[in-house]
Amino acid sequence: MRYKILFALAVVAFTVLACNNSGKSKKTEQDSLLNKDSVNNAALDRDKVDPVRDSILFSLTQKTMQYLKNRNYDSLAALADPLRGIRFSPHAFIDTTTDQVIMPATLSNWNDKKKQPVIHWGNNDASGDPINLTIDGFIKNHIYEVDFLKADSIKANRFMGGGNTLNNLLTVYNDCYFTESYFKGFDKKYEGMDWRSLRMVFKKSGDKYFLVAIVHDQWSI
Repeated sequence: MRYKILFALAVVAFTVLACNNSGKSKKTEQDSLLNKDSVNNAALDRDKVDPVRDSILFSLTQKTMQYLKNRNYDSLAALADPLRGIRFSPHAFIDTTTDQVIMPATLSNWNDKKKQPVIHWGNNDASGDPINLTIDGFIKNHIYEVDFLKADSIKANRFMGGGNTLNNLLTVYNDCYFTESYFKGFDKKYEGMDWRSLRMVFKKSGDKYFLVAIVHDQWSI
């Protein structure tokens, strides 16, 4: 009888210990996830309204738009991250294998139109056809095809346009800030399906912000 009582007590003790350890394990796992989320959230304060930061981003965006509009690559190069260059993405899905990343020295060189090579910038999202153009042609047809300086809205770290193409900007550039210039549409018969967005992505280094990507977005079939 005594052995049965001891055995029963041992079972109870083991069960309590297991439950406690399980609780500790779950709590540790939850704490770890919370800490991880806290670290990620603390890394960038994109969700926090910062008038000073956003004013800088808007100013840099306006400059970038003007340089794109005027095909002023020398000035555009001055905004570029000297180590990362500028990635040009014709679609919301940033393809890190096919999107062209142009370094500042190359951009400056392209101010001379005779030195602009025909480049493969990716494929058309709707037709799948290759986009093989000089930078002038690419910007005219796939980046700055409407005057984004007159966009309906511009916001910092907020998406406005969204269609059927995966938007992976926050994944590819999780250490950066961005602006979005957005047209809600041009022709009423399309009921907003002809919206356009142009996103500028900036990396902060010290007290400066450098342009690292230009991402175009629109509805595609």
